[in-house]
Amino acid sequence: MSRWDYRVMQFSDGGLLWRAIHEVHYDDDKPISYADEPAVVMWDANDDNVLAPMLELQRMTQAIGKPTLTPADFGESV
Repeated sequence: MSRWDYRVMQFSDGGLLWRAIHEVHYDDDKPISYADEPAVVMWDANDDNVLAPMLELQRMTQAIGKPTLTPADFGESV
């Protein structure tokens, strides 16, 4: 089953380490890909629900409580 959620990703460049929240896609609960760019907070402008941005931020906040992923988790060299 395919799905996606937000996850914290850790990257390195030489000695520099940084983390960002990215969209991660799964197949049968195995992470298979992630968005190149970090996630941004955005919602449908036609959505009159004042909670729409809060729900998006809540999904991102939940990512912080999950294990951090690295490109190696997707078979990429680190």
